[in-house]
Amino acid sequence: APAGWDISTGSSSVDIAILDSGVDPSHPDLAGKLLPGFNFVFNNTDTHDVTGHGTKVAGSAAAMGNNGTGVAGVAWNNQIMPLVIADSTGYATYSRMASAITYAADHGVRIINLSYGGSTTSSTLQNAV
Repeated sequence: APAGWDISTGSSSVDIAILDSGVDPSHPDLAGKLLPGFNFVFNNTDTHDVTGHGTKVAGSAAAMGNNGTGVAGVAWNNQIMPLVIADSTGYATYSRMASAITYAADHGVRIINLSYGGSTTSSTLQNAV
């Protein structure tokens, strides 16, 4: 990342959707960087992290840099849109993944991170992508 930061630290005009377990809105490296998102598990706007995984992924992608706290994300100037697709056990369905991909694209998000996979194919997921 340090060599990459000599080239770019990201762009505030390019949003990153994190399709995961949510993001902790009080995390010191992420607070103030979160866009409104959606929870596809409960069909509401509560995007608090239910397992901690989504917060870690969001931090790797875009945690604030040069603030003397925690770590710096690869693209620390980008904003994060948390989209909850996983329940408290970490389970996510293809339909929630597809809905979140479509939601992100419909809201102009240019980068989508999805840290999940499955053991079968899904035409619903493939069509969303």
